[in-house]
Amino acid sequence: MAERRFDIDNAKGIAILLVVFGHIVARESPADNAWYDYARAAVYRFHMPFFMYLSGYVAAYIGIGSVTPARYAGFLRSRAVRLLVPFFAFGLVVLVGKMVAASVIHVDNRPSGLLDGLVDLFWTTRQSPSGSVWFMFCLFLFLALTPPLAWLRLGYWPHLAVGAIVLATGLPDRLYLNKAAEVAFYFAVGALAGERARALDGPLARFGPILLPVFAALLVGFEFAPAAWRPAIAFATAILSIPAIHGTVLALYGQRPAWSHVFGRFTFAIYLLNTIAIGVAKGVMLRVMPWDGANFLLFFPVLMAAGVLGPIIVKLMLFRLHPALDRMTD
Repeated sequence: MAERRFDIDNAKGIAILLVVFGHIVARESPADNAWYDYARAAVYRFHMPFFMYLSGYVAAYIGIGSVTPARYAGFLRSRAVRLLVPFFAFGLVVLVGKMVAASVIHVDNRPSGLLDGLVDLFWTTRQSPSGSVWFMFCLFLFLALTPPLAWLRLGYWPHLAVGAIVLATGLPDRLYLNKAAEVAFYFAVGALAGERARALDGPLARFGPILLPVFAALLVGFEFAPAAWRPAIAFATAILSIPAIHGTVLALYGQRPAWSHVFGRFTFAIYLLNTIAIGVAKGVMLRVMPWDGANFLLFFPVLMAAGVLGPIIVKLMLFRLHPALDRMTD
């Protein structure tokens, strides 16, 4: 059994807070709040690559690449239960919930009907009514491919090569494959790092804090760069976020739990439930006041708290009473 890595839990806590921050606005932004638009765009340039890096790191660290052909079917079953069951279950809950709630409160990305919603949820996924579920499907896909590629006995370099190819070429926007193409490379980077975890701890802790201001400069500089440079800057930002954030967490806390560890413990529950909690809170508040202008300064902390604390409360007070739901959201 691999030793628990508190640096990964701490980093996951930061990553999931960034996810919630990005989910506060689903489609149409509140008027006269350009600061949030700029901040959200900056977060979206690196937060899911970093999140997928952490997933690849854990996958390699616990030895998923060593799954043998004889154990592969059982491994695939366990990953399907862990990821595909909540993928379908929570996707359907969000779809049906939006259709029901739309008659009472404001609903973002409202499906036009059940059949169209199902098609968008699982096939034409660029218009998915529950876009956040893509992570679970893509992670299942990456984990399913990890052992077969590892059977080539070339370490995780084939994973990196495949990730680089699909990042450069893209994939169709069906079954969330376009999303998979955007983050597969970073999963492979994480797998390479996780395979060398102990050897990289020292360099990451030394250089992470040094790279953090460079990473911040790229985030800010993107907005002032010529359009032709922006794709390269966005890629550099995503790559640099990995040693900058992970290394700084290691430098500050080592293998001790940090403040973000609390959220890292509940990462999966927050990921699954944050959009539901945000949507309910937003719908209720919009019945009282619009969220444009200065009002958004009230909406923002309330929606952030709803997206982070709401899932934790549901997990502890409701799901813990139902073993299947509790396991699904661990």
